[in-house]
Amino acid sequence: MNTDTPTPDDPLGYRLDLADALEQSDGSEVDAARIVVAYARCVVFGATPSPETAARAAGQRAAALPEVVRQIEKWAASARSLGSRWVAADDPWEADELAQAMLEVRTDAWGIELVFGGGSEGGSVPAAIRGAITAFDEALRVQDDILGTIAQTNWFKNYRATVRPDLVSSAWWLGPNAFAVADAEKQVVPSLPPAEYWAVVRSVATWRTRFPRLVEPGLLAADVVPAAATPAIWTAQWRSPDGRHVARLTLPATTTSEDDKVPQPLAFRRADDSSPATELNDRVIRLGIVERAIDAQGRVQVTLAEFRERCDGRLFVGDPAEEWRLDIPTEH
Repeated sequence: MNTDTPTPDDPLGYRLDLADALEQSDGSEVDAARIVVAYARCVVFGATPSPETAARAAGQRAAALPEVVRQIEKWAASARSLGSRWVAADDPWEADELAQAMLEVRTDAWGIELVFGGGSEGGSVPAAIRGAITAFDEALRVQDDILGTIAQTNWFKNYRATVRPDLVSSAWWLGPNAFAVADAEKQVVPSLPPAEYWAVVRSVATWRTRFPRLVEPGLLAADVVPAAATPAIWTAQWRSPDGRHVARLTLPATTTSEDDKVPQPLAFRRADDSSPATELNDRVIRLGIVERAIDAQGRVQVTLAEFRERCDGRLFVGDPAEEWRLDIPTEH
């Protein structure tokens, strides 16, 4: 049987990736590293290549060493910049992909470690690889609040399930409690709009990152903001970069499915006197999936269903688009 062809135990085609890497190699460090990474994925995900292919891949370790160390160092640098890139993401789906990519490359680094000295691969893990992985882990642990936003998702569970069962318990970053955010959730939830309005913000860690002052010690203690308090109306407000205008959207605490279909005005006002910002007429705004022009009365009609389903709270106005700052929602 040719084990370098797709089979049910290798649905992602890691064996084919390895075969391609070997066939296309020109003998450079970069190509040797590509072979080792492809082999590492076969090891981690149980896509066992043929003995001949495995031997050829293992033979590339010495040539690949400098490049794989550089690659792990680049991944560590990416982990250190994850916070700023995550907050700047255009939408929550992009933010999730950034976090997912960090866990995927950490798994690649682990596979490289196994190829060089773990399991049945033989050899000894070079100090340079161990040091690079240690630095990578330190960078990841600093980002636990961001990585915690995907730790309970189906993607995380499915990804973890693809790792070899006899290995997965050794992967700390894939553990069920690797990135806990429970303490922040207890503090912040009572202060925010009802969860259905922010379903797209999958974890309180989002708010902790974007609004750090929300989780200052004691600021939102239970005796200050009772957990049972449910306001009748929330107002979300955004402020223009120059401070001259604000946009407001009123969010009732409870609605029916029919109410969700009724357009509500996203009202653009002058900040100094709250009069309609008619001078913004025809400027295009983007709020989640909503992309519409401001009318002559300084309004954009938005249904609550649109706002709830696909909104990350970020408002962009004009062309070129400027992001307006989301103020902390207030209750009435």
